[in-house]
Amino acid sequence: MRERQVMSLFGKRMIIGRPLLKVGGRELREWLLARDLRWREDASNAELTIVRNRLRHEVLPLLDEISGRGVARMIGRALEGSGELAEIESWAVARAGVLDPQGRLHLPAMRALPCALQRAVIVDFLKQAGIGGIDRALVARVVALLDVGAAPAVNLPGGASIRRRGGRLLIEAAAGKRVGD
Repeated sequence: MRERQVMSLFGKRMIIGRPLLKVGGRELREWLLARDLRWREDASNAELTIVRNRLRHEVLPLLDEISGRGVARMIGRALEGSGELAEIESWAVARAGVLDPQGRLHLPAMRALPCALQRAVIVDFLKQAGIGGIDRALVARVVALLDVGAAPAVNLPGGASIRRRGGRLLIEAAAGKRVGD
């Protein structure tokens, strides 16, 4: 069973296990019927006005038919691999050693990282600061700050900015606000 740790709304770590995630609905129903076990079917699962249901009932079967393969299982394996890569990325970010004692990004240390890890560190740095609306374009603009010839600051969502100063990257809040507000 694949487990993952998540942070709850109350700041506590919890483990979520989803042991039946890889089992198809038909397969699970057949197993239950063979054992004369009852289950509850959520009526909303049949409503095709809900996008995920329409994907499950129309798109995935069509992709299975066209490809001659179990597309849902393939997607599941890809997601599992993606989750494993995210764990490796989190591990690498935690060990990158790019924060100074004041919690700013140290530019010489950042420049020594591979490009993909630079981007991952920046995403983590922005998230830790409570910055929302992080996308690839924003991360690319922040990566450009590693070049001393580039503009010294990038505006962030919510009115804050990230600035290059004294060999560091730091986040400055908008006037009258705290970072992350």
